[in-house]
Amino acid sequence: MMDVALLPAFVAVAECGSFTQAAMRLGVTQSTVSQQIRRLETGLDIILFDRDTHNVGLTAAGQTLLSSARKLLASITETEMQLRSPDMLGHVRLGIAEDLASTRLPYILRQFRQAHRKVRISVDVDMSRKLLDRLEQGHLDLALVKCREEDRRPEPRLLSEPLCWVGLEERPAIARERPLPLALHPEPSVTRRFVLDRLAAAAIEADVVHSSSNLLGLQAGVLAGIGIGALGRSFVPPELRILDREALGLPALPALDFILARRPDPGEATLILGELIEKNVRSLQLMRDP
Repeated sequence: MMDVALLPAFVAVAECGSFTQAAMRLGVTQSTVSQQIRRLETGLDIILFDRDTHNVGLTAAGQTLLSSARKLLASITETEMQLRSPDMLGHVRLGIAEDLASTRLPYILRQFRQAHRKVRISVDVDMSRKLLDRLEQGHLDLALVKCREEDRRPEPRLLSEPLCWVGLEERPAIARERPLPLALHPEPSVTRRFVLDRLAAAAIEADVVHSSSNLLGLQAGVLAGIGIGALGRSFVPPELRILDREALGLPALPALDFILARRPDPGEATLILGELIEKNVRSLQLMRDP
């Protein structure tokens, strides 16, 4: 008999392709994830994953289970929310850093909407500092944003994403040019400040040759071979290549920390949506679809 409580670990491993990454998503140890997968396989008397020293892939049985597991977990979450506040009204204004707009956040919002159809949701996608300003001015209820250590707010860190150098696979030599051509967001950008500060500390001359406040516009500059950029590891699209910084003489970059900031007097709908995001925060990465 299948233990439903083991399904989050199964879905996490399937989407991450790694027991280690799945453990980070769920906020547990790798051994806990491994034990839960073994218990699930034993209970079903099937093998769900093909494992070798480098890769973790789904078996045919695992592929079959994945679709049903996702639907079942979504249904459970939706039911929990419906039971909690079945007739809730309201309007939630959510601001999100653009890095997260193309992740599983739409999936989370869909869960909330299905449970609370009378609640309106407005989504504002922009740079983190601008979103925090709007939150402080009372124009947003929630803001899921990047936050530098020196700008630390009282909210706890929800997600930490390694920042890496990215470039066009056909033009790796561009990362050796000096001044180093960069494709970055304009100010005020958390990633821009990280990159420029680390390059200055390493005495590497750099030039921002391409700038866009839009993430797609920024990626277009990198894809065009105009310059290299920096993205969270989980947010790197397949068209771009993660650069070997040591081989290219580039400095290490810090991690991107994400927080969920709330207005001082949040309503019920804001509180529930915030809790749903926090519950699913480990899945706020570019979603793999095995």
